[in-house]
Amino acid sequence: MKKFIILIFVYFLSQIGVVNAQAIRIVTPGNYYEDFGITDDVPNVFFDDGEIIVKNTLGSPLFYSDWMKCSVKFFDGTENSLSNVNYDAANDHFIMYIKNYTDEFSKYATRDFPLVMLDDSSILQIILLDKKNKHKYVHISENNFYTEPRSKFFEFFADQIKDAYLLKNNHKEIRTNRSKSISTLQGDWKKNKYYNSSQYYIKNKDGIFVKTDLKKSKIFQALHDPANRKDLKEFVKKNKLKLKKPRDVQKMMEYYHGVLLKKEK
Repeated sequence: MKKFIILIFVYFLSQIGVVNAQAIRIVTPGNYYEDFGITDDVPNVFFDDGEIIVKNTLGSPLFYSDWMKCSVKFFDGTENSLSNVNYDAANDHFIMYIKNYTDEFSKYATRDFPLVMLDDSSILQIILLDKKNKHKYVHISENNFYTEPRSKFFEFFADQIKDAYLLKNNHKEIRTNRSKSISTLQGDWKKNKYYNSSQYYIKNKDGIFVKTDLKKSKIFQALHDPANRKDLKEFVKKNKLKLKKPRDVQKMMEYYHGVLLKKEK
């Protein structure tokens, strides 16, 4: 019986992410600057006052303005608390700012570029904690998507991973503007800039995540379920939900999966 329960747990993990059979690592060995700096799009990178700065480019690959405390749950079920963590939305990595060089992870960083990357393959869930909000992320396999996503980490808005019917891919990309350079304290910088290009996904009746915009028409089009459309619209109206708000969409999706689809079984 015990063996059967373990097999069920491993199967569950395989459905939402990649089961890592090796020992869990908190960080990836190696200097994060080397990993970041060798990409063709980012030939000159440096770190200053808590910011990753890319030469000739305005903005930052970091998704949040603050380095935050976080709780991490790994695929083997263990948990850990870390400090000074942020999300590199251009490269889809969680990174930690080493401020104290007695830290056990400081051997992977340099004083010029004091960042280390958390081990992507080990992380199931990570929750970043700022002063007001929790930013919850889950690692999900590309096999769960109708079209291959750009990332492996997705923000979710449910209380628990099993109810994560709405996902957000927080992504940044560099776009080039060919207009004149502008002058800054760092000198003349071209108008290359990091832009947010986030995408949302909802889980359809087949259990597959489909890309959508947070608009009523787009959401119902992505669900592609005419039989339940009327009931869903009535639920939205009755509960005064605004489908431009992620948490309201999540509430509607909980009703869809937790009530309407169960009636069909």
